[in-house]
Amino acid sequence: MKMRHALFGVLLLVGSLFGTAGATALEQQGMGAARPATKDVSQSPRWHVYRFIRDGINYVQVNDLGNQVRMGVATANGLYLALPMGSDAGSVSTPDVPMRSGPLSHAEVVYSDGVTQVAVAVNGKGQYVWSVMPAAGCDPNDCPVTRIQAAPAAALCDPNDCPVSRAQ
Repeated sequence: MKMRHALFGVLLLVGSLFGTAGATALEQQGMGAARPATKDVSQSPRWHVYRFIRDGINYVQVNDLGNQVRMGVATANGLYLALPMGSDAGSVSTPDVPMRSGPLSHAEVVYSDGVTQVAVAVNGKGQYVWSVMPAAGCDPNDCPVTRIQAAPAAALCDPNDCPVSRAQ
């Protein structure tokens, strides 16, 4: 856990060196708000997704259609950190901290920028489970929510291709 925080500290330092050259003022503020003053970049009509950039770090926030914050993630340089925000904050799987889950259904990608992909699925209890992963390098035989921690980062996949019966 300490190593993960140290890596994210380095990520923040590197990000601050690159600054926010391409970010507009709207992309730098509003995170955590029910209706941020930035563009909704969702790929799904069932979710609102907002992207923020600050000090070289990309932040993604997902809200439901009632504008309740569901989850947030920070990412830069191939590192992913689930943020302690939203009603589903405890149900976010990242390459560094994957979750184990039972069978999943109704999986869909809600956000992808060519580097990072955010997907949601429903577990057997009817709860949302979120996957944050690299957008490229997916192996359709593996599911990021149920994969074993030792699996290589290249073994991530689009949850739409994950067999729901593969839970371990």
